Amino acid sequence: MNKKIMPIVVCMLFLIPITISAQSIDKERPLMMVTYEESAPTWSEGDSWTYDVSFSGGTLDVLGFELAFSDLKLTVDSVTSSEYNVNVEGDVTGEISLNKFQIIKGKITDTTITGNAVYSTSNIGIKELDVQIIGKFQLIPGEFVIDVTLSFNPAYNIIQWPVSVGEEWNIPVSDIEGNLDLTYAGEKLFDDVDVPNILGGQPVKRTDTQPMTVDAGTFDAYKIEGVYEDIEMYYAADAGNLIYVTVVSDECNLEMVLTSTTYSGGGTPGAPNTPSKPSGSTNIKTGQECVYSSSTTDNEGDQIYYRFDWDDDSDSGWIGPFDSGAKAEAIHSWSSKGSYNVRVKAKDTADHESSWSDPLLVSIPKSRSYINTAFMQFVENFFERYPNLFPMLQTLIQRSRL
Repeated sequence: MNKKIMPIVVCMLFLIPITISAQSIDKERPLMMVTYEESAPTWSEGDSWTYDVSFSGGTLDVLGFELAFSDLKLTVDSVTSSEYNVNVEGDVTGEISLNKFQIIKGKITDTTITGNAVYSTSNIGIKELDVQIIGKFQLIPGEFVIDVTLSFNPAYNIIQWPVSVGEEWNIPVSDIEGNLDLTYAGEKLFDDVDVPNILGGQPVKRTDTQPMTVDAGTFDAYKIEGVYEDIEMYYAADAGNLIYVTVVSDECNLEMVLTSTTYSGGGTPGAPNTPSKPSGSTNIKTGQECVYSSSTTDNEGDQIYYRFDWDDDSDSGWIGPFDSGAKAEAIHSWSSKGSYNVRVKAKDTADHESSWSDPLLVSIPKSRSYINTAFMQFVENFFERYPNLFPMLQTLIQRSRL
């Protein structure tokens, strides 16, 4: 299959992990090792993401299309230590025209996409795709069936874990192998067409973190954009996936919006989203009471309980319930000096628990007088052990103790 056709087919069939398929890799840069504030998300059985997608373009002056995927839903069917098996289903509408003069142009009707995909748990990269599109073309009687089977080596992933604001990285190159079958009105038009190709190689960068509102809600999202190509993607940790994507290229224009999700944040399916990193004082004294707060949302709108872990063998217990999105507060003090990681998790009224939030580091430093006393004790012990070293300094220290 032509290298310009293959990325379009891939985009059409599975928009979430491969929205920026490569046309070439002549702009490839050395990969940069960077750090990121979020690790790769953990998906659980039953987690799902539903998107509305508009997709238009053409190729080789032969094919033009304007398609809409409504309620394109991805659902985690099963989880192993290395793989997520994800069900794919949705409805497809739109128009297809043959050749640039649009001599033949018609709508597709009663069209659906179904199948499954396999992701890597380590980087949320797609490893395998097996889907079927069944529908009707308005101008020609009969049903068409497109079967596509693809494998990606290595698993194709857009986001490099970890990354940080201002950093650039190259999307890793992945080889694609597979085949495509097209049947129309019971006749095989294409049979076991090989589809070798490559994806990746483009440099992208994360520019900032900002609130992003989509149909599924408002999320703190990480904006990732192409260095050369006209690409914008927004990844939200609370959604565990991309929430908005727009791509403009010579071959296609694409817009994808998250409309709903049941992502549990690695917790129980149906649980509230992972709570925000706790807010509160980070440099305090022993015995000083401080207020710490966090919030999250529940996709079903259930009320939420919170439990703060103080990292000193104690926690707040479940406090609440609070309305979805409302801030929860808890008070704590520490009796010993040191560093503590404060984190929080949530559960809804049906006892579905989220995963733990990112930790807030709280430091209780030792007092200056303690440090000075410890230092002087160390110096005295040193001179007692080596009495003939630095006699003048030893005399001065002894006098300072009088």
